[in-house]
Amino acid sequence: MFYRAALSAIACVLTVAQIPESLAAKSNSSVQSPVIGSWTFDSNGCEETYHFSADGIRTVTANQEVVKARYQLRALRPQQGLYLITDTVISDNGKPDCSGDTSVMTGDTVQLLMRFQESPKRFSFCFDDALLGCVGPFIHND
Repeated sequence: MFYRAALSAIACVLTVAQIPESLAAKSNSSVQSPVIGSWTFDSNGCEETYHFSADGIRTVTANQEVVKARYQLRALRPQQGLYLITDTVISDNGKPDCSGDTSVMTGDTVQLLMRFQESPKRFSFCFDDALLGCVGPFIHND
């Protein structure tokens, strides 16, 4: 699952403490979320489905794995589609994800940049504020 890969990548590239202060300082409190709904990412022929609900819960299914997390989205540069997501895993069934990995992520927290675009409605997770290290697109299903 992308989330597990993101945690590994973040350990090398971006940690919660490394979110640029200039971006974090500009973030608004929680805003009406453009992420609400279902999104799909094709991970080498294995479909990952992310569902973000209005109550701040994210559910991901990937292969046999089901992960639930609590998320908070903050606007950084909404006119450019840039948001900061903080995501904490609250449950993970430990079954194989799209990569075959079975590690349990319960309790893990990550912060990522999200870049939203239209036509089609999609977003990417980004590891840096230059938006050069991104994964996606996650395509809106609704």
